[in-house]
Amino acid sequence: MPTKQKDTSPVLGFGAVLLSSFFFGFNGYFGKVGFELGYTPLRLLTVRFTVAAIVMWGIMVWYGKNKGGIPRTELASLAVQGVAYALTSLGFFKDIGDGSICPTSSPSLVSCTLW
Repeated sequence: MPTKQKDTSPVLGFGAVLLSSFFFGFNGYFGKVGFELGYTPLRLLTVRFTVAAIVMWGIMVWYGKNKGGIPRTELASLAVQGVAYALTSLGFFKDIGDGSICPTSSPSLVSCTLW
């Protein structure tokens, strides 16, 4: 018997995108601060992903770990996307450390684009 899904408001989704893009805008700032403290790009990413894992663990505990499972057929695709994101982030922080790019933030532009 299929379970009935709870309706969620589009405002909740928009709020999640807005919050995510807001914090994404701080990537450059935290990268610069990390490099001033002597972190390498790999160490900076390790700290960043560890904090993200702790936050996601807290969300999973809050909502229940059996809700919103991932089908096994999608695990390979998600693993490839995770590796691609990690490599992209590593390149981003390496460029910030080298002074190759000027990090900018545009959380409101990202949110409005997705609206």
